[in-house]
Amino acid sequence: MVASLIVLGIAFYWWQSKNGSHDTPPVDEETPAPTVSLADGSYVYEGVWDDGGSDPQSCRILFTKDNGRLKSCSYTNLKWSTTIQLTGEMRGDSLHFLGKNGKEDLVIALAPGSDGKSLSGRGIDYAHKSGNVKLKLYAMDTASQPSSTTIERVEEPAPVIEESTVSRGSVYSLSGSIDRYNVSMDLNINGSDVTGSYYYRNSGSGARLYLRGTLFSDGEMVLTETNDEGQMTGRFDGTFVSGGTYEGVFSNNRGDTMSFTLFVQ
Repeated sequence: MVASLIVLGIAFYWWQSKNGSHDTPPVDEETPAPTVSLADGSYVYEGVWDDGGSDPQSCRILFTKDNGRLKSCSYTNLKWSTTIQLTGEMRGDSLHFLGKNGKEDLVIALAPGSDGKSLSGRGIDYAHKSGNVKLKLYAMDTASQPSSTTIERVEEPAPVIEESTVSRGSVYSLSGSIDRYNVSMDLNINGSDVTGSYYYRNSGSGARLYLRGTLFSDGEMVLTETNDEGQMTGRFDGTFVSGGTYEGVFSNNRGDTMSFTLFVQ
């Protein structure tokens, strides 16, 4: 009897401990309290979705902040004119967005830039297996945006680039070289949107390649190159600097990279 009582006591203690453990709820991972200073209003940012390949995509992020929440959030691929609705929230010093591209997740996390006029961060498009994508976006003018709009130090829409370097809505002719090959380039800059064409001088002006891309407020300019058939054939990653030059790295569709320097004429 004594042995039976001991066994029963041990069994009861084990049963009580086991059931007691279920009474303790699992500890959820805490979401950092938001520290982003964001006035109520509507926001529009445009820039580039860049997966490091030869085809960076111009994009737009829209959202509204109302009474502590992010609402009416969306991501638009400007090249293909496709829009994905997002849910958004403020976490710590960043803005986090989640949407569905088909049945797969689209995840975007953005933080204010040190210039006070931009957002930059990372994105993941599981539908296209694009991970660790870079995003860099700049505030666009919108009539619904309040005059006191701020994200950290975002106070007003920024000009696309300093007037001392390049003006908005202007046409530029440039000449220089890509590696050892001499080229001539014509660009039409309208806000952040850039279009144009260029040709290798030994091939003549009739063998033009076509350009489209984005100009950022810090002078960074990314252009993609296409041929007459609309096929992507190359990419320019460069910067306009004081004195009217465009310089950086050119990469073709074979993965070769070459330095380029072009001078505004």
